[in-house]
Amino acid sequence: MDAVEYAYKTGRPAFALTRPPGHHATMATGMGFCIFCNAAIASAYAIKELGLSKISILDWDVHHGNGTEAWAKSNPQVRMTSSHQYPFYPFTGAETDVGMHNNIKNVALSAESNWSTLGPRFRNEMLPFISGEDWEEPDLVIVSAGYDALSVDSLAQIELEPKDFATMTQEILKHLGHGRVVFGLEGGYNLDGISEAFAMTVDECIKFVREK
Repeated sequence: MDAVEYAYKTGRPAFALTRPPGHHATMATGMGFCIFCNAAIASAYAIKELGLSKISILDWDVHHGNGTEAWAKSNPQVRMTSSHQYPFYPFTGAETDVGMHNNIKNVALSAESNWSTLGPRFRNEMLPFISGEDWEEPDLVIVSAGYDALSVDSLAQIELEPKDFATMTQEILKHLGHGRVVFGLEGGYNLDGISEAFAMTVDECIKFVREK
């Protein structure tokens, strides 16, 4: 909640170092190392306590954020897009799942996909979905920032590199043109890889603030 308040009120990106991760947890149960769905809680707080009306969520964790989607899909004030290995745990996130208000976009990646596969879809599908012609100027963007899509992470089979997360961060901020973005740590199980990718994510946020 502190990160939501900071990003919205200052217009500067914030990164919440949350542990355990949250995007698999549903309202009824925890699962996949997750107890509370941090992105859903942050979105609900922004809507109910800050009075925001348009929230976008982008989830780049290697696993589909089923808990976040379960909350978002029936909420017309929220849009969610997720890139993830598919089929893979938790065996949700098909591209045919679009939500009750066409507010869900899943980008399903086959095993061994890398940035050459994800990059064009990130730019042409995911970014316009979180802020585009039919969903202009969201009040806040929440990024579920998992780093288990790294090639060095043995828990999955997506082949991203730390610099790819820097690219995604840079392109999110450039696309939006503002810093009302909250990054929340999700998965990531190779300590060297997650440290490097996290540092590159934060570096892009700092560059954005300095250039503003």
